[in-house]
Amino acid sequence: MRDKLPVGYLDTSALLAFVSENKQKIRFSKIASDVISSQLCYAEAFRWVDNARIKNAFSDKVVGSYYSELKACFESISLIDISREIIQRASESFPLNIKTLDAIHLATAILYQKSIKKDLVFITHDCTLAECARAVGFKILGL
Repeated sequence: MRDKLPVGYLDTSALLAFVSENKQKIRFSKIASDVISSQLCYAEAFRWVDNARIKNAFSDKVVGSYYSELKACFESISLIDISREIIQRASESFPLNIKTLDAIHLATAILYQKSIKKDLVFITHDCTLAECARAVGFKILGL
């Protein structure tokens, strides 16, 4: 059954939603055969937790839990290096206005899909990024 599932591109908003809802063990195996993301996702996710720690938004126990959950999640996510080709594609036009880091996520997904020549679903909780990903042809999961 898993081999019939598409590959999933996971952006940081969806990863953080999965972790904060403590659903990561259920999620990936049921929605995608493989889950990929940009190295950017790793940096963004851990920066988000550290920023929350600095602002005292979470107790030390919650911060520790987030770190552990993120580390566990990243064990099952294939991370794609941010190449010159990705940066070039992210610099080009998109159908909708998106932020630079979102453009890097979307460019990574577009180029990865071209390389594997298979459908890819885009997993996000970001409405603007979802609309742009949909506009370039991706099926969206997560909203």
